[in-house]
This record gives sequence, C-alpha cells and structure tokens, in this order.
Amino acid sequence: MQDDQNSGGVRRRDLMSAGAVAAIAVPLMATGTQAEAASTAGGVLTSPSTQPPFDPSNFPVVPPKRFGDFKVGDLFRMPSRTLTDALTSAFQAVSLDNNPLHYDDNYARQKGLPSALVQPMEVLAFTAPGASIFTLYLSEILIAFNGLSCQFVKPSFVGDTLYPAIQVAELTTADGKGHITMTMTVHNQKGDLVLTGDQKFTVKL
Repeated sequence: MQDDQNSGGVRRRDLMSAGAVAAIAVPLMATGTQAEAASTAGGVLTSPSTQPPFDPSNFPVVPPKRFGDFKVGDLFRMPSRTLTDALTSAFQAVSLDNNPLHYDDNYARQKGLPSALVQPMEVLAFTAPGASIFTLYLSEILIAFNGLSCQFVKPSFVGDTLYPAIQVAELTTADGKGHITMTMTVHNQKGDLVLTGDQKFTVKL
C-alpha cells in the first residue's frame, strides 16, 4: 500500500512538474516573425512598429471628397435631439431672446399654446451642416457657405425629439467653381415635418 501511495505521489509530482514546464515553455514559443525580430535584437523579442510618425496635419475624420464625388440624393443626417429646458435656456443666453412666449409656460397657455414655444431659430440651429459629416467631406474644397432659407412648418415644444437632415438637391458649375444646393428638413418624433429649407455652398472643382 505504501509503495502504491509513493508511486502515486511520484506520478502526481511528475504531472505537476510537466505542467510547470509546459506553462513556462508556451510563452517562449515565438512565431517566425517574432523569432526573426529576436535574432536582430540580441535575442530579445520585440514588436517593430509599422505605423508612420503621427502627423496632426493629416488626421481626417473621413476621407475628403471632390465636387464630382457628390450625387443628387446624397443624404446626411444629424444626431437626433430631444428639446429640453437646458437647451432652451442655453439658446436664450446666446440669442438674448426674452419673448415670454418662449420661456413662460403660463403666458404661452394664455395665448392658446400647450406650453412655452421653443424658439424657431433654435430648431433651425439643429440643421447646422457641421453637425453632420457633410462639411468634413468638404475639408479640401470648401470655399464658402453662402447662405440658407427656411420655412417653419410646425411649432416645437420642450419634450419633442427632432431629426434633422440635409440632402444634395442640385449640383452646378459656374465661373470655375462648383455650387451645391442642399435641402434641409427637420421632423419630430410623430413624423411631422417641422422645418424645411435649403443651404448653398461654393466649392473648388
């Protein structure tokens, strides 16, 4: 019985030793590339960098486009936004708008509205082309954002969620330059069209 126990103990020790050797050996196994790197670094495994030096002037978020890359119908969405009291207060601070219709619920109800009306110019601000990736594509060719026009179709209130988007409507050339007309729309969570209009850009050909 003692011999069996001893032999069993030896077998267990042998197994433990073998496991330890295997655990040590596995990390030392190298791929061909690693082994080659080790041979050129005095036997120390290294991971040579394949990345070029960082250049802050070459850090595009998206690849820039040329005028000819755009097509009528190209759609660019902005992030959806839920109108909040904080956004309304921030817009008031920037615009200096003090019309109580926009900031006083009781006054707005006296005028027949369910609550204070969100300033329409705040809704328009959500269509800023820079809120989408459209102007990032123009990084190499943009000459000017020429202007915009819009129509406010329905009122918006705190609690509404807005879904802005701009879409290429027309591509023309004149005077050696490209001209892009974008339609802009804002819908709310009910699917209602809240705002419509257009934006115009001049770009290099």
